[in-house]
Amino acid sequence: MLKKNVTQKDIAQALNISRRTVDRALHNRKGIGEEVKEKVLAKAEELGYSPNIIAQFLVTGRSINIAIITPGDLLWKKVKQGAKSFLSMLDGRVVNIKWHETSVHDAVKEQEIMKSVLANAVDGIGIAPADPEILRTLIDEAVKADIPVVTLNTDSPKSRRLCYIEQDPISTDRIAGELMGKFLNGKGRVIVITAFANVLVA
Repeated sequence: MLKKNVTQKDIAQALNISRRTVDRALHNRKGIGEEVKEKVLAKAEELGYSPNIIAQFLVTGRSINIAIITPGDLLWKKVKQGAKSFLSMLDGRVVNIKWHETSVHDAVKEQEIMKSVLANAVDGIGIAPADPEILRTLIDEAVKADIPVVTLNTDSPKSRRLCYIEQDPISTDRIAGELMGKFLNGKGRVIVITAFANVLVA
């Protein structure tokens, strides 16, 4: 069962006050006493309230512009389809995603795209860095400009990126091992080779 999101209305009902008062307290607006404000903030924390960012953008009419930089292989095409499905639920409002594709682990192309993206003032960046050190400076430059960066599937841990989102490497490696075992009928030796020594995953 999905957990119900706590709304301002829920807080207002719990305290038997108006939703407008709750809104003023949560956004530190004028026209509300300090005691009431403290009660609202305490109740919001107690109930686990977090602001609905998408709803806020719907009200203001402003859109969030996100740049995604990944290889153009089959894995990322599936991820891209998932992003499109999410956007379709918003009817094209609030979130705009511009997808930039490179050949597999092309750090030079990623640098070019990052520089172009930074020049166009986006709200956020998702990237699968081909080399953690080569991309580190540009990731840090984005964060310094208040543009959050999330690394996807491959990481740059020494950068100032917001977070790292990955697949489960243990499960995927286990599946790969099981498949190789079946293909070899349980006999033989396997060598694992990667051409990208600098790519970092957990």
